[in-house]
Amino acid sequence: MGIALLILKTIGICAAVLAGILVLLLAFIMISRIRYCAKLEKKDQLKAKCDIKWLLGIVQIKINFDENGPEIYVYIFGKKFYPKSSKPKEKETKKSVSLKKDTRSESLKKFDEEVEAEFKEQDQSIAIASKIPESIKEANKKLSVVKQETKEPIKRKTIKIETTEEPVVKRIKIKEIKEKTIMPDSEKEDEKPNKEKTDNPKKHEEKDIKHYIINMPWEDKKTVMSALIKTLKKTLKTIMPKTIYINGKAGLGSPDYTGILLAFGGILNGMINGECKLDGDFDSMYFYGDIKANGRFTAGYFIITAIRLILIKPVRKLGLYILRN
Repeated sequence: MGIALLILKTIGICAAVLAGILVLLLAFIMISRIRYCAKLEKKDQLKAKCDIKWLLGIVQIKINFDENGPEIYVYIFGKKFYPKSSKPKEKETKKSVSLKKDTRSESLKKFDEEVEAEFKEQDQSIAIASKIPESIKEANKKLSVVKQETKEPIKRKTIKIETTEEPVVKRIKIKEIKEKTIMPDSEKEDEKPNKEKTDNPKKHEEKDIKHYIINMPWEDKKTVMSALIKTLKKTLKTIMPKTIYINGKAGLGSPDYTGILLAFGGILNGMINGECKLDGDFDSMYFYGDIKANGRFTAGYFIITAIRLILIKPVRKLGLYILRN
């Protein structure tokens, strides 16, 4: 009994340690902040960059945007995870080049053999061509003999095909006649929507979802809309950058609109954590400068907001109905 208890204790301790490690990992993932730094440049060309770091820099995502298009790079523990490097392809090309150099002498040998085979074929064709005139003469002689023997013209026979098919009479049952009787207009109108439902079930499902949303009670609609608006506001507040730096020269083509833009830039300078330095060009319409934005938010916030939405009864009902259909 004592040995069995010791085994059970060790198993329990190991399970508790593993559970604790998993809980700590989940807490670390939930609490760890996602940091991002975005930059936009407009000088000769439009360029954009965005660096995202998660789990204290263990996971990094870099996004670059140029005239060629977007490029995404993913790093884990400082090593490139996506896209995979193209070094093995270079090694394969080097191996193929070395093999070509080694097999060059063999290719020359094959070329010589092919040339000899072509010469042999040409000799054979010349020998066959020399025998052809004799064979033609013999064939002409045989044809002349056949023409002398068959002086009478060849008669062609015509064959007439006569079709003697009797008309087939089909018997119809009384049940089929009853089924094919003329229906009144009211019954036909009732049958049309049923046929549409069987023909296109997807449209029927879409109509059902729309009807469900329309036929919901006003209180449920109000709660769903208020919950969605609140979640959107909170997510925007959390995702919005904490610091913004704007430095450049801008114009909107007319002095009135450029003046409004400069006034808006002055308001932003007092509202945001950062700087907003804009110089106006009252004649042309363009932007020349840099925009930088830094922010951070936690990954666990999105999980908590999703749980809050699911706990609301009308939202949960609507989500389940959509999933079922």
